[in-house]
Amino acid sequence: MDTNIVSTTELQRNIKSVLDKLNDNNEPLIVVRDSKPKAVMMPYSEYKRLSSLEKEVIRLQMEKVWEKMRIINKNVSDKELNKDIEEAIKYAKNGR
Repeated sequence: MDTNIVSTTELQRNIKSVLDKLNDNNEPLIVVRDSKPKAVMMPYSEYKRLSSLEKEVIRLQMEKVWEKMRIINKNVSDKELNKDIEEAIKYAKNGR
């Protein structure tokens, strides 16, 4: 078995050793069927780390959007902003 590649057949036959190796190496494992990549397996700790990073990227992107909106709306009244927010909520709920 190659370090980073496993066939679906080998995975079925040797799931315990494949999982052990996956966790020991702490590297993603490419699952192939008919010599074509079909999936990637990774240790759970790596999945959690990547999920956390993804959430942080989204948070940072939203902060940029909020900062742009703050600049764009700095001279808009609270009443007008609240009206826009209400319309956005209606649109999100009704799709119109």
